[in-house]
Amino acid sequence: MNNVNMDVHRVAAILNLPFNVIADAEKIYRRLRREKGWVGGSVSQSDLTAASLYVAIHTSTCKPVSFRSFCNTVEKTEGRIHPKKIAKLYRKIMFKLDKIPRVCTIHPTIYALDAARKLRFSTKTRHKIEELCKTVIEKRFHIGISPLSVAGAICYIAARLENEKTTQKEIGGTLNITENAIRGVYPTLQKKLNIDLPTATGSGSNHVPPKLFKKLLVKALKKRVELYIYDIGRILHYLYPAEMKGYYIFTDKISPILEEMEKEGVIKTRRSYDEIRHIYLKRDEKNEGLFKLRHRL
Repeated sequence: MNNVNMDVHRVAAILNLPFNVIADAEKIYRRLRREKGWVGGSVSQSDLTAASLYVAIHTSTCKPVSFRSFCNTVEKTEGRIHPKKIAKLYRKIMFKLDKIPRVCTIHPTIYALDAARKLRFSTKTRHKIEELCKTVIEKRFHIGISPLSVAGAICYIAARLENEKTTQKEIGGTLNITENAIRGVYPTLQKKLNIDLPTATGSGSNHVPPKLFKKLLVKALKKRVELYIYDIGRILHYLYPAEMKGYYIFTDKISPILEEMEKEGVIKTRRSYDEIRHIYLKRDEKNEGLFKLRHRL
């Protein structure tokens, strides 16, 4: 029994499970061991331990854990396992104990607070994250968007509001998502929540001039054919480092310029949720063949 307790504690420590889940897993295991037919044959003691712990996770209110990540964690700590056996035991135990698995309605609050803890945000920032999560869930702004992306966006907005020194890359790394996932969600949330984020240090007076931006954008579109709005700054800095040196680009400031260029017939845009997402150069008869060739390549 001591070995079983040690196994459960090792897996629970890696998955950051609370103590009540560990206690439930031990109770389930002890109850099943008293009965015949649970261990023996193709079912080992470690399989029953793993299944008991997974049942405890799914009947508690802790952070959800996917079956794949659970099996990977158990395999790293205990050696070779059989996921099919654990899944079969899990269903058998749930039926035996007459338990109903928790409906997995995953709110971004779980992931946002977990990321804030790992990034060592201040108490003030954590309270801000809780407040923003509550507002987002109440107004149902998170519906249809990945909870991880929403959590990353909320963390980034709260960090900017409370002057925490962090980046989208650090937040994304903590949540195992890309910077683009955060970059694609946070402007929408910011707009819906009606929040004005403070300008980045030293970038307020160095926003790229409209004339220069228009000129470089057209040059870039001739090379790239299509640009995603949240990648414009990175691409222009990469293609024209000399012209863009010391300048910054913010999406909320370039949106009116893009709308103006669209009215002038210089560019075409594709929108999503009434916001500009993709930008194309206006086609004409002379460069139609060139565009087709580039799309083919």
